[in-house]
Order: sequence, then C-alpha cells, then structure tokens
Amino acid sequence: MSLLPRHYRRDGTLYPAGERGLFEWARDLEGGKNIVRQDRLADGSFVSTVWIGIDMDHFSILRGTPHAPLIFETMVWDAHDEIVDLRRWPSEDDAIIGHIEAVERQQARVAHGHN
Repeated sequence: MSLLPRHYRRDGTLYPAGERGLFEWARDLEGGKNIVRQDRLADGSFVSTVWIGIDMDHFSILRGTPHAPLIFETMVWDAHDEIVDLRRWPSEDDAIIGHIEAVERQQARVAHGHN
C-alpha cells in the first residue's frame, strides 16, 4: 500500500502511475482549467469550486475501504477573506450542486447578519 496521493482526472478515472501521470495531472491544472465555478457575492463574499484531482479524503488510504475519491472542493470566503465553509465532492456534478448550495448558504448567512 502506497501512502502517496493518487491523481484523478475530472471524470474520476485515475491518471497513470508514476511521473507520466503526475505530469499529465499538472498539465491539466494549468491556466485555471481546474475552475468549476466561482461567484463573487454582493457583500464581497467569494465562493470557489475547483477540481483538485487528488483524493482529499486523507484517511481513505489508511482505512483501506472503497470510496469515491473527493477530488473537487468548494470554499467560501466571507467579505473579510475568512474561510467560512469548505466542502469536498467526488464528482463534477456533485461539485456544481454543492457550489450552488454554498452560494445559497452564504447569502443566507449575510442576510442574517453573519458576514
């Protein structure tokens, strides 16, 4: 069992092992090609969802149980650049839905005075 991170394409398939896969993954991240969605809200909050391509379920290797790798991430910064929400997703479809929900949660926070 290797403790090195595995690299996944946006569709969830694995890159080849070794340097070849690492270089393909790095090339696919270049130039903002990893951005799924980004929204700046009226109060200055920022919601960003990106494809990371590395399973962010850090303990999955140690558990040794099958799972869908968490290769997308949504982060929300409030108007003061503080991270107020972070969630991870196994698929681009889940990430898009999660992004929309994160925008709605942040808008509700702001509407209730939590900016």
